[in-house]
Amino acid sequence: MTKTEIYDNIGLVSGQINDISCLAQEIRDDYFNQYNSDSENGKMAIVWDYDKYASLYRIMENSLYEAAKILKNIKNNLNV
Repeated sequence: MTKTEIYDNIGLVSGQINDISCLAQEIRDDYFNQYNSDSENGKMAIVWDYDKYASLYRIMENSLYEAAKILKNIKNNLNV
């Protein structure tokens, strides 16, 4: 792996980590913070939006997996 490829991959991972951070904030702020066990509306809000936020979580999880794979590849190439 060339130095340019390493820099390109690190840039890609950096972008993925930024995306993951944004998705995590969205899920936390707009989904989990709606939940209020003392309120019927709070309970329904989390149920109503479950499919949407489950999808966002799966996207986030996949991005994290891909970022980790890229970093592992960089590490393996540097240890040659």
